[in-house]
Amino acid sequence: MADPLSIASGAVGILSFGIQVTQSLVDFYNSHKNQDTEIGRTLEDLQSIFNILQFMDAAIRNPQTCPEEQELSQHIAKAIERSEDIIIELQDEYAKFQKVTDSGFGNRIRTASRRATYPFRASTLQKLQEDVGEIRENLKFALSALQHKSSITTHEKISRLRLLVERIDVNQTSSKIRDWLKAPDATINHNSARMKRHSKTGLWFINGNTFTAWLNKPNSFIWLHGFAGSGKSILCSTAIQHTLREKQYEQRVGIAFFYFDFSDQNKQDGMGMLRALLLQLSGQLEECAQDLEQLYKAYYSGTPPTEALINYLQRMINRFHHVYVLLDALDESPRYNQRDGVLEAIETIRSWRFPGLHLLVTSRNEIDIRKSLDPACDQDIPMKNTGIDEDIASFVHYQLNNNPAFSKWKGQYDEIISTLTTHAQGVFRYVQLQLDALKRALNRNHLYRYLHSLPRSLDETYERILDSIDKDYVDDIRRILTMLCFSNQSLTVDELIHAHAVDLNEPSHLDSGRFLDIDGLQEICTGLIEIAVYQDYKGIETQLVQIAHFSVQEYLQLDRVTQQKAAIFALNPDDAEAEVAQVCLVYLLNPALSSAKSSDTGLSNFPLAQYAARNWYHHYKASRNQENEIEKLVVRLFKDQSGLFDTWVILHGIIPTRNEKGGSYLYFGEGNISPLYCASYLGLASILQELILTGLDVNIPGGFYHSALQASSYEGHETIVRMLLKEEAKANNRGRSWRSASRLASNESFETEAGTLLEHDAGVDTSDETWYRTAVHLASARGHEAIVEILLAHGADANIHHTGGDTALQAASAAGYEEIVKLLLAHGAEVNVYDGLYGTALQAASASGYEIIVQILLAHGADANTRNGFFGRTPQQKPSVKHQKTSIQLLTDCDPDISVHADVNASHEELGTALQAAASEGHESIVEILLAHGAVDDRHPEPVQEQRETERRQED
Repeated sequence: MADPLSIASGAVGILSFGIQVTQSLVDFYNSHKNQDTEIGRTLEDLQSIFNILQFMDAAIRNPQTCPEEQELSQHIAKAIERSEDIIIELQDEYAKFQKVTDSGFGNRIRTASRRATYPFRASTLQKLQEDVGEIRENLKFALSALQHKSSITTHEKISRLRLLVERIDVNQTSSKIRDWLKAPDATINHNSARMKRHSKTGLWFINGNTFTAWLNKPNSFIWLHGFAGSGKSILCSTAIQHTLREKQYEQRVGIAFFYFDFSDQNKQDGMGMLRALLLQLSGQLEECAQDLEQLYKAYYSGTPPTEALINYLQRMINRFHHVYVLLDALDESPRYNQRDGVLEAIETIRSWRFPGLHLLVTSRNEIDIRKSLDPACDQDIPMKNTGIDEDIASFVHYQLNNNPAFSKWKGQYDEIISTLTTHAQGVFRYVQLQLDALKRALNRNHLYRYLHSLPRSLDETYERILDSIDKDYVDDIRRILTMLCFSNQSLTVDELIHAHAVDLNEPSHLDSGRFLDIDGLQEICTGLIEIAVYQDYKGIETQLVQIAHFSVQEYLQLDRVTQQKAAIFALNPDDAEAEVAQVCLVYLLNPALSSAKSSDTGLSNFPLAQYAARNWYHHYKASRNQENEIEKLVVRLFKDQSGLFDTWVILHGIIPTRNEKGGSYLYFGEGNISPLYCASYLGLASILQELILTGLDVNIPGGFYHSALQASSYEGHETIVRMLLKEEAKANNRGRSWRSASRLASNESFETEAGTLLEHDAGVDTSDETWYRTAVHLASARGHEAIVEILLAHGADANIHHTGGDTALQAASAAGYEEIVKLLLAHGAEVNVYDGLYGTALQAASASGYEIIVQILLAHGADANTRNGFFGRTPQQKPSVKHQKTSIQLLTDCDPDISVHADVNASHEELGTALQAAASEGHESIVEILLAHGAVDDRHPEPVQEQRETERRQED
């Protein structure tokens, strides 16, 4: 047998040569990557092989000590040797490239109009891609073996998590944008699920044909469904890690994921999902980061609507060759609240039918989810099969062999594994709880007694756990479960300890004698809670307490629980929300908070303060019970003269952030924040009425939106708006936000509020003092069709320019809002007004590639030859630069008498003609369209066909 060392040393030489050759090719094509999409694709293939060769070079150079490693090294070396001839072919190709020179404007025109020179011929690029594919195929199994070997080491377990963090790294996104976007952190759930997985979990799935096909087939979809506790999240985390490992060397491949979470309100709706996906993808491609920056600039003063998030997600996904999106626990989005929006967003994403989009969703098998996803037979994967049973048996085997508590039952291991696996019926959570119970068996009789009387279901297991709780701890556990099940986010250990210590009996107060420690929490709540460590993007670690599993909360809220032994622990949502609201308010009414607010050290003694300040009103509004008791506490807080109200405002605004609907808190602003302003902003009608009765002035200035009316208009609180207008609140006041109340309502697409304000003489054409944007301009730019219609019906002027020069028609045309364009034209918008960034509405639509709007504008007399606006370009010239093929075709093909409408040979002093502009950017498809419609290169008048023949003869 050949000496392993000599085999490896030969492979090292080939690898070194291959790295050198591919690096040369990468450098060559990198300088021409913008000339053609096929060149870009070839460059990415070459870069992928370069990365793989580097990885394998590093692996084979490391010393191999054990026989398995030596065998692997030989396997890799042989695979590399099989690729030697292909690497030599690549070297020969590069040698030919060096003989070709490419200079001068004329040559750029010729290269753009067709791939003339050897390195850019379609056949050359295809040959390179075939060579790369063959090398990848030769190395595939060796690479897979190398990764498998690495996967069994502790170091790899750590590095895989690091790979995930690096892949979806959001640190390159500015903190300003991160804070504004407020994307939920899905890595918390991912890391938690990964910690629960053992080495063999999920192999039946990721090694199966279905998942393999999902990774590789175009526009693939999988719905993985199972009972509560069946391990769906663990399997999803396994799929994420496997996808990362399989695709980490491929170029322009994006991976994004989201875990819906019953314990975190920010992870329960479509907005949270879309924000997380956008942030993750923005960290994987520079162009996507720029997209996110554009989204921020468009909506920096507020919250982007769902439509905008979906549009930008579509744009980002289009920039990748492949994007893998994995969504876990869809059923943890509340069915009669946020879930409809989530399902609608997923339906929209699937409707794109992008070949490079691969979507995997997990959930329970619920009717509304199945109906919405409508999976084909090969996309419908139930988690009730022999693979799941094997996973459970493997899990039990691992726990028995690695937990000292089970060491005395080695003779009974097989029976324990068999019994638990049979009773589990595919539910991991069930097995986990039975193992916890088995730890308490003192002798073999106890063990057999328990094995022969196992609970019939997960629900019965929870009933037994709760029924066994010492009566002295019932109230403690009820409070802990209430806080964890109904808090708007995961609570830290210290937050939960302080929430538990609030005594709601009169006189309500914070009772330090009720403080527990982390060991006490875990001891009295065994099987019901778990502690997780979360590390934020700054590296700061925090201990979080969570309900152990979604099924715990579901059980506690079942109606039938009230008829069982555990009835005392049953949770009614209205009562629970009211209790959490009262806990928060009592905590905020603690006089010691007033002195603690001025320093971080002081506040550290009140860990629940910030959560209480930002969330009490969410819980108050979510509850229908005990309103009188809660309102008494709110009135006490708002009328307090000892500084408690001011303390709450300060605690609430420690981190200044714009409003995030559905998020944890709202931003009041700075300066003189009055109780009346806060009640209006939060939509607390009964509290506002109480304050009005005290004689407070409804027009008192203060807050981010300057007045109570503006704040309630922005938030869409119609009842509050009417109450304030009845008290003679001024509708046209402006403050530091430079916005009238009518413009705020327009901004957020609140139709009813806009109509109400206009009924009270709010200025329909009032503009802000910075950009002079009217309500109709802003609503047109944001796509709020109903608002535009209301404003136009009340006499809004569609032709007013803002400081940037654009009209509402130009703004709507640039953003692609067809129906708004029609509305504005029907109300007298001038189609050929030129000003601002794009010049005319036609230039705006043409530049962005909105075909239907181009047609609408041309039908209304838009001038296709205007030279005003952005760089004085014609509509043909601007999309040529931006490679908008469809708009060019529209401008040249949509009318039989196109010569009347567009001069394809119009020239610009910087860009030349549209043909020259397209050629200079290397956009061949645009050049071909323009040539077909009579374009000529006036700097190089030689007929195009003659140019081509001359070049062919020179190459031959």
